[in-house]
Amino acid sequence: FEALNAEQLQERWPMRPKPDFIGLFESTSGMVWSARAIEVFRSQAEANGVSIHTGEETVSLNCTPSSTVEIKTRSGNTFLANQVVLTAGPWTNDLLSSFTTPLNLEIWPMLWGHYQVEETLRDRFPQWFCFQQEKPDSNDGGLYYGFPCHTPETSLIKVGIDWCPPELRTKTMSTFVREPDSELAQLLDRFLRHNWDGIKECVGLYFSPYTMTKDTLFVLDKLPGYPQISLFTGGSGQAFKFTPLLGKLLAELVLDQTPSFDLSPLSASRECVISSPDEQL
Repeated sequence: FEALNAEQLQERWPMRPKPDFIGLFESTSGMVWSARAIEVFRSQAEANGVSIHTGEETVSLNCTPSSTVEIKTRSGNTFLANQVVLTAGPWTNDLLSSFTTPLNLEIWPMLWGHYQVEETLRDRFPQWFCFQQEKPDSNDGGLYYGFPCHTPETSLIKVGIDWCPPELRTKTMSTFVREPDSELAQLLDRFLRHNWDGIKECVGLYFSPYTMTKDTLFVLDKLPGYPQISLFTGGSGQAFKFTPLLGKLLAELVLDQTPSFDLSPLSASRECVISSPDEQL
């Protein structure tokens, strides 16, 4: 890391940092192009004999501890399998609740969007994350992030906040808030205009669901009591970058192979993941 004071930050990027801000610059860091990565995963899977059914919304998942798994979809199809990998993200408990106790998960609506920036500055915006102390009196969690412009046709940066007020959190997607919260939108807008030069108009804000565990660790395990179901959930906003490794570990679970890594910290039976009666759907 290269440590930078506020003056050095302002010289290098179109920032207006507070005088006591300290920056850490990592020249070798980067990001994952998610759409390109997913296309690679898809093509590799199909090349190895996997049949992918797009547009198949799963509406129910049923089994007993000793039975095969029955999956029904909105289009009327029924699939039977001896082994199933369940990676339904925020819909995990909607599926589990039909035959077993749901897990103690929360769904957080996370705000992100795009802003237009001045064309003369578009190439100077970095990938960044701002860590500040929480301000409970104003619902300001203090954590903001941004990505630079990536296409020559536009001067758009992607920005967002990395917290969610408790009153917006939910247990099921049926009550998930899809309309961006106006207070959070104002906090994001205010932060950008106070800390960056060249910020113009907002061109879109969105809520995306994070599936959160209380300890922010993943759940990667056989579903307790159902050895035919291998489960990944609780990505907690950190999972996508680990997709190849997570897929490898799930395959090892399905094949009853010894996992490549110790999965005990990610157990589906750990205390903070097991639902108490008042935490169930």
